[in-house]
Amino acid sequence: MSLISDKLNDIGYRPLVGTDQQDSSILENLPEIICYPLPADYLQFLSEFPITGNFDADIVCLGVESAPSAPDNIYPITLLYAGCSNSRNDLLKLRNMQCEIPLYLLIIGNDDGGNYFCLDLRAVSHGRVYFLFHEEEVETGLYLLANDFTSFIGTLRRDQ
Repeated sequence: MSLISDKLNDIGYRPLVGTDQQDSSILENLPEIICYPLPADYLQFLSEFPITGNFDADIVCLGVESAPSAPDNIYPITLLYAGCSNSRNDLLKLRNMQCEIPLYLLIIGNDDGGNYFCLDLRAVSHGRVYFLFHEEEVETGLYLLANDFTSFIGTLRRDQ
């Protein structure tokens, strides 16, 4: 097991109830499908957790920057996307439905407020994790949470 899976298991990350097993070959070919290389730590996450999941408690992450909805840099998180029979919760289907979000941003999670957690796939900022505040334009609504996926997962904790 990896540090990512240990951390997620410790805080109660579980596959969504009622989801079926997805074809893992789709996630294995993800870099070719989305036309961007993916960070190794994120690919490791997908191999260990191929099904979209949520948490059995209220979970938050600590970001580097503060968004209007998180002035204390604490962001609640509800889901982490992977494969899912429900298209609203499937990593690839969600990407195709969200045409207003640039292709270099991969939506990897959400909160209950309609905001997204995104992985930046551009070479200049490859692997950084951002919070996308839905009430702002994409160019101004991105708030840095972590410089890489592993660090992002490392900031997750139960809400107090």
